Amino acid sequence: MINLTLYTSMKKLIKSCTLATVIFALMQAPVLADGYSPYGGHIPEDTGFADGMTFTVVAIAAYTVGLGFVILSRLIKSKAAKLS
Repeated sequence: MINLTLYTSMKKLIKSCTLATVIFALMQAPVLADGYSPYGGHIPEDTGFADGMTFTVVAIAAYTVGLGFVILSRLIKSKAAKLS
């Protein structure tokens, strides 16, 4: 009985969140980069990520460091379990 109640509560929560997201999305005015603006047109700034190579290198490095943290924590946890 508890699982059924939890299941229906989650279905109601998901429906409510989806409905709220749709309503907020429909209430937003479209923002166009080349549309009318009292400040002139949009001129994109050069960010240096045009080719994406820097982003890829940083992403791989962050993934490797994170993987290292996971492996190190599991190693420390297994050694601590053996000591106690």
